[in-house]
Amino acid sequence: MPGLPKNTHRFSTSHLMIVKKLITPSLTSLLLLSSVLSFASKNSSEDMLPSDCYKEELYDPEAKECYLPCEGLSEAACIALEDKVYGAFDDFFDSAFSGGTSFGSNKDFPKTRYSIVPDLSLKLLKQPRENVKPDGDQSRAKKVWFLTKELFPESFLKKHFSEFIVYYSGNDLGYVKQTDNPGKWILGINLNEYSMPVKKDFVHTLVHEIGHVVFLNQSQVNSYKYDDCFNYLIDEGCARTGSYINSFYQNFWRDIAKENKRTNEDEDKLYDFYEKYRARFVSDYAATNPIEDGAEVFTHFIFKGKPSGDSVINRKIRSLYKYPELRELRRHIRSAMTKAEFVK
Repeated sequence: MPGLPKNTHRFSTSHLMIVKKLITPSLTSLLLLSSVLSFASKNSSEDMLPSDCYKEELYDPEAKECYLPCEGLSEAACIALEDKVYGAFDDFFDSAFSGGTSFGSNKDFPKTRYSIVPDLSLKLLKQPRENVKPDGDQSRAKKVWFLTKELFPESFLKKHFSEFIVYYSGNDLGYVKQTDNPGKWILGINLNEYSMPVKKDFVHTLVHEIGHVVFLNQSQVNSYKYDDCFNYLIDEGCARTGSYINSFYQNFWRDIAKENKRTNEDEDKLYDFYEKYRARFVSDYAATNPIEDGAEVFTHFIFKGKPSGDSVINRKIRSLYKYPELRELRRHIRSAMTKAEFVK
């Protein structure tokens, strides 16, 4: 992306092509996520209790987690049970959700940096530059990190993330970026866009950014191979054969990739590209490139039900259901979003 550090994937509030469509959260959505965050002040333990489970769920006392009894069920039956128990989150995904391709004019924006320690707590790092100052509101940063830990599996966060950054910028919602160690990532969140109750587009951003790491982590992309790459080649390296991103590219982008690249992410040219292939994309921002398309399809996969029909969009979304580990990640996130007292 122009103006961005290498291997940075960012969401911003400046619309890629069309005037931004404001998203008004439903009262249920706001209360739900507000309850998740307010719970942080009442219970410092991340372990679940039997009383936290829905009546359809079983409790694993060793893992201290609730889970759906999907063993022995078909994939379709398990997904149907999941949607029945956890409900639908359609309104968390909006096809006109705004994105952007530029970071903004202030490259030296103030930020607060935290290292993520093995138990997933945060440790404030020293600020090496005079113009990089703490945000002055560490409690807000910790609330955002608590929400992140609530939504995503502990094992995933421990494996892939080593640093958490909060900042105040004009139009960016958040980003992920590889560290010098390609196996680890930084998650950055703009506190200008964070508020209580939590907005739907804020949660959309978190899931979108996690989607980048799902598609681009070292199990999917070889960051040490750039030469003689016969798969999809990106800044992060050579996509591995059978990886999510390589399969996604080969099945849904190979015939239009050169045309997309010629846009050079120019907004007017991208608009024309999107209009030409509108039927292929879940959102206009998805037309930016295969990386952003994958993250947006992943976000759609998390929030919406499994589609039927043979459109390219539906086939893209259904392609993620063939991976058991992604179905489990979907189940985890959707379950976490419903763990609020008023829902039960």
